[in-house]
Amino acid sequence: MIGAGTMGAGIAQLAARSGARTILHDPLPEALQRGAQYARDGLSKEAAKGRLSSEEADTAASRIEPTDDLDAFAPCELVIEAAPERLSLKHELYKRLSEEIVGEACVLASNTSSLLVTAIAASARNPERVVGMHFFNPAPIMRLLEVVAGVESSTEALDLATATGEAMGKTVIVAKDGPGFLVNRCNRPFGLEALRILQEQIADIETIDRTMRIEAARYVAAGRYGRKSGRGYYDYSRDPYRPPDPDPDQPSRDDAKVRPAAGGVLERIVCQVINECAFALGEGVGSPQDIDTGMTLGLNYPRGPLAWADQIGLDHVLAVLDGLWEEYREERYRPAPALRGLVRAGRLGRTSGAGFFSYDAAP
Repeated sequence: MIGAGTMGAGIAQLAARSGARTILHDPLPEALQRGAQYARDGLSKEAAKGRLSSEEADTAASRIEPTDDLDAFAPCELVIEAAPERLSLKHELYKRLSEEIVGEACVLASNTSSLLVTAIAASARNPERVVGMHFFNPAPIMRLLEVVAGVESSTEALDLATATGEAMGKTVIVAKDGPGFLVNRCNRPFGLEALRILQEQIADIETIDRTMRIEAARYVAAGRYGRKSGRGYYDYSRDPYRPPDPDPDQPSRDDAKVRPAAGGVLERIVCQVINECAFALGEGVGSPQDIDTGMTLGLNYPRGPLAWADQIGLDHVLAVLDGLWEEYREERYRPAPALRGLVRAGRLGRTSGAGFFSYDAAP
């Protein structure tokens, strides 16, 4: 493990707990000492909570070997780096490791969350040995690991990274290299659309946060999935199911607080997240299951966005997005081709038996 900061020390804790000999490196002596102690303390805390026995924690702690010498990595089959996010620094590391220190079969993995794995791999002698292993913070607690395939990453390297993550107790998803990888990319509209709603004075900060924190989880837990289930944001058993839109010729001071025709706070944000997930799916960044697993385990979504879309009805999601597109004519609101294609094919979600996922029978 290269880098003994919070992430590096946390990953070292995971490695030692999984039974691996764990070499921990940092060029700063104080950081190295602090990181090794952090990892050992983490193991002790796990024992105190009953996740490990005292003996298991002590044995795992003994596997952590701090070193200030990169040459100590020579026998390693896998080196994970959590160095500062500077491409020049990583290039220097990967060049030296691949050309001077580790063997031909050693896999080099980066915990980067902001740099492209393909760009990092460019300095390695064998770029096919370089992959991404994006742990979520705090690494010992978060259950998700993104294994990221660069343009030249080999199947063997990806398999080793995946197996290592699983040995650490992680649920592993595989993503294609790109800005934000899978989880951070798909979550991008969550904050951006909230800011847009705030900017347009559709709702204030407290209302937006309360809506997304409480209402989304409540709607899912209550089985209120949308028009196809009879209830969602509205009760569709009523006629009309929502109040008429305000007369545009008679504006009032409360107009900014009324849900616009193209969707309200919850509907806009959820549908925008679904749309970005659909773009990622169409571009081959990840599978439907990996996308939903990533969003639930990595970001604590109450339900995977694609499964949620299937419950709401893909035709309804598309109608919201088309409404936003007609209103704004901005690229961010363009519906994903993968979503529109499913609707054209009649794959509307659970009620039609298939959407992003396939179902044996309608609920």
